[in-house]
Amino acid sequence: MIEICELSKCTGCSACLNICGKNAVSMQADDLGFKHPIIDSSLCIDCGLCAKICPINNSPISSYPLEAYAVQSAQLDDLMSSTSGGAASVFSQYVLQQGGVVYGCTGERASHVRHIRVTSLADLHKLKGSKYVQSDMGFLFRQVKQDIETGVLVLFIGTPCQVAGLKKFLRKDYERLLTVDLVCHGVPSQQLLNDDLQYLGKGSEDAQILFRKKGIKEKDLKYGIYLKKDTKFLYSSDYPKDYYTMGFMQGLFLRESCYSCQWSSSLRCSDITIADFWGLGDLQSSIIERGRGVSAVLLITVKGRRFYEKCYNLLLTEKRSVEEAVLGNGRLQSPSLRHPLYTHFRELYRKRGFAYSCRQCLRDDYKRLRKERIKAMILSIPYLKVCYLNIKKL
Repeated sequence: MIEICELSKCTGCSACLNICGKNAVSMQADDLGFKHPIIDSSLCIDCGLCAKICPINNSPISSYPLEAYAVQSAQLDDLMSSTSGGAASVFSQYVLQQGGVVYGCTGERASHVRHIRVTSLADLHKLKGSKYVQSDMGFLFRQVKQDIETGVLVLFIGTPCQVAGLKKFLRKDYERLLTVDLVCHGVPSQQLLNDDLQYLGKGSEDAQILFRKKGIKEKDLKYGIYLKKDTKFLYSSDYPKDYYTMGFMQGLFLRESCYSCQWSSSLRCSDITIADFWGLGDLQSSIIERGRGVSAVLLITVKGRRFYEKCYNLLLTEKRSVEEAVLGNGRLQSPSLRHPLYTHFRELYRKRGFAYSCRQCLRDDYKRLRKERIKAMILSIPYLKVCYLNIKKL
C-alpha cells in the first residue's frame, strides 16, 4: 500500500492515521506545511483498511438540511465572547452539563492549533473563537471512540472533512455521538501561520490566537491576527494589513483539496451544521440582535433535530428557510476559488519565504481593495455620490 487516496484530494483528516493498528501511517508535511499520510512499508501488512475508510475514497452519507434557524446564545456574556451567535458554545454547555465530553479546536497556543477533549465548563473557553488554520487532530479519533464505547455523550465539532473522517473511522453510527460541522472557507497550514507570526516578530509569543474581534455593533466585527494573554491583547493586526488573513481570504494558499471540496455544498455529512448567518433577511421578532452576531443552524438529521430541541431553552432562535441560509453563504454552494497566482506562490515560497511571496502575489488584490474602499467612501457622501453616478453615465 503506497497511496491511500489521490494526493491533491487528501484533506488531512487523519482517519487513516487513527485506524492503522500497526502504526504504519504517519502524517508528514509538504513544502507548504500541509500534512499527508505516509506509509512505512516495513510496518504495513497491506490490509487496505486505511484506503477503505478514507472519506475521499468512500464518502459518508450526506443529506440536505431538514430545517434552518437563526440563533443566538441567550447568555449575553457567552454571546459576546463567541465568534458568531454562540450556537457551538450552547451545544457544548448542554453536553457538559449532562456529564458528556466535547471535542473541538483550540487556539490557546498560536503555534499549535489543535483539537482537544474538554470535560468541564471551566475549560470551555479554550474552544471559543474562529481558527483560520487546519487543526492538528493527532490520534484524537481513537479517544472519541473510547468515550463513546464507555457510554459517554460525545459532541464532536470540526470542519466537514474532519467530521467525515471521524465517521468513516468509527464505521458505524452511535446514538451517543453528535457531530457538528462548521461551514469552512478552506484551511491554510500551521506552518504558514507560524511564518506570518515570525514575520510579525511574534513567533515566540506563548499566547492564544484569535482571527476575529467582536464589538457591540455589526460594523465593529474585525478580521485579522490577534494574540491574547488572559484578558489582555498583546498584538492586533486587522485585515487586510496582515498577509496571512489577506492570503486566506483571497484563496492564495489554502490546502489543495479545499478548492474541490465535496462538502462545500448544501449536502452535509454531520448531524448539525453551523455558520454565520450571512444574508439574513427581516426577522419576525426582536429577540435576536443582529449586531451581536447571528448563527445559522442547519439541522441535518433527526438526531440533530432532537438534540437541538433539548438546547432550545438556552437559545434565542427563529426558524428560517433552508434556502435563505444556503443562498447567503457561498461555501454552502461551491468551494473557495483558487487564487490565479496560487502556483506562483508555491514556487516563490520555496525560494523566498512567506512574506516576500505574499507581497508579490497579493499586489493586485491590495490595489483592487484600495479602489473599492475609495469608491465606498465616495458613495457615502451624498454630493460626491451624485457626481460619481453622473460621471458613470458619460
